[in-house]
Amino acid sequence: MTTQPRTKLVLHIGHHKTGSTSLQDALATGRIQLVGRKLCYPSHLAHNYLPRQFSAHLDGAPIKSRPGMPDLADLAQMLRQGEHDYMVLSAEDFEYFPPAKAYQALKETLLPNAAGLSVICYVRPHAGRTLSSFCEQLKLGHFDGTLEDFHRQNLKPARFSYAKRLGQWQRQFGKDLTVRIMDRTTLHRGSVVADFVQTAFGSDAAQARLQDSETANSSLCVEELAMMKVLFGQLSDANRALTHAMGWDMARHLAEEAPVSTRTKPAIHRSLAERLWRDHRQDAKEMDTRYCRDNAIFLPALEKTVEQAVPEAQSFRPEDHFPAETLRMLRAMARMIDGLMKNGQTRWPLFLHQQRVQALHGGTMPAPLS
Repeated sequence: MTTQPRTKLVLHIGHHKTGSTSLQDALATGRIQLVGRKLCYPSHLAHNYLPRQFSAHLDGAPIKSRPGMPDLADLAQMLRQGEHDYMVLSAEDFEYFPPAKAYQALKETLLPNAAGLSVICYVRPHAGRTLSSFCEQLKLGHFDGTLEDFHRQNLKPARFSYAKRLGQWQRQFGKDLTVRIMDRTTLHRGSVVADFVQTAFGSDAAQARLQDSETANSSLCVEELAMMKVLFGQLSDANRALTHAMGWDMARHLAEEAPVSTRTKPAIHRSLAERLWRDHRQDAKEMDTRYCRDNAIFLPALEKTVEQAVPEAQSFRPEDHFPAETLRMLRAMARMIDGLMKNGQTRWPLFLHQQRVQALHGGTMPAPLS
């Protein structure tokens, strides 16, 4: 006798900069509970390793599980066991993953063991996404130019043009795909976490217990981003994985410190706001037509950006924010850190990642996932 699958699979695909970290932290620490239902979130943080797992599976070279990162075979086994009502996988790195490949990998591995599929995507209006992603890339040491440079770099590959890419996901997943707008006025209770619970679990969300927490991955101020440029500028041979881990860890420590009143919030200036209007206007219209029929959001957001833009471009150059003596001390400390990073006995990206996991889970490494 064949047993019907019990567990519904919920795949959260981001996008980036739409509150994904806050959602993942809440799921990983059990702050989301469904009364009378069992929820499985098989990760200590996020599932951003899954796009690589999907590609490797399709290439015939599957990647095995790592601590806190169960592979596709293990996830399929969890689904087959049917011990939960829902399994949630969350990976904003699916934003640029080919939806046809995602569907094929799911079809061959997880879907035969699931009692249904729901794919949920959050989308942030163009200007806010551009500014937030720029700050994130500075924080992680992945970009060192101006905000205008960042916009130009992302314009040609259409990284922040949504309609065509979402259309491909819609054609592949049909009614199983739900698109939500990252706009506080439309989110349930003004929260991405609360909105996700409502969207993912339907009637089972009515009695959900949601423990509120501080917003995760909040943006650094202009002065803090300028400081990060000093740090990364002194690292002699740092790779992308190392600066990524260092940026996350530094931001975590900064968030633990009480902010000072002189912090400058990053903002878009007038000339760039007008360029964003010209470059994203058509995509904004299409997004409003497809996903905001009753209340346009994307085009008004572009218009509001122009109206509220600061007159001149902000500087993120350290020299424009710190006196010479402070820069001298920052550079000296950064060179000391660079020396520590050259200790070949420590895998620094892994160490810093583990530090982040421990901090999230109360200072200790969580138990291995079964």
